[in-house]
Amino acid sequence: MSNKSKVHGLKENQQEEIDAIQQTITEIEVAFNQHDADELDRHFTSDATWVNVLGERLSGWKQINEVHKTILAGPLRNSYASYTVESINFVRSDVAITHIRQ
Repeated sequence: MSNKSKVHGLKENQQEEIDAIQQTITEIEVAFNQHDADELDRHFTSDATWVNVLGERLSGWKQINEVHKTILAGPLRNSYASYTVESINFVRSDVAITHIRQ
């Protein structure tokens, strides 16, 4: 994962939050590459929404995890990903929107 990302709305002392966001993305990348759906999804909340590469919307941790288990053991079992953080936009001091390129 690349650490060369644009950061918008940065306030003083937010480097720790930026590092945490980048660490989370790294953990997701590693979990995907190990084809471990439970580890991949551990950062999602119970009410999370995920839009996959096909544009399909998944709602809730359970549905996201079930789909990830199916595809990581099936059609994506030999797939590997590399994620690059393109930008981090702090909309509040405790909320950031992160754009990631795969």
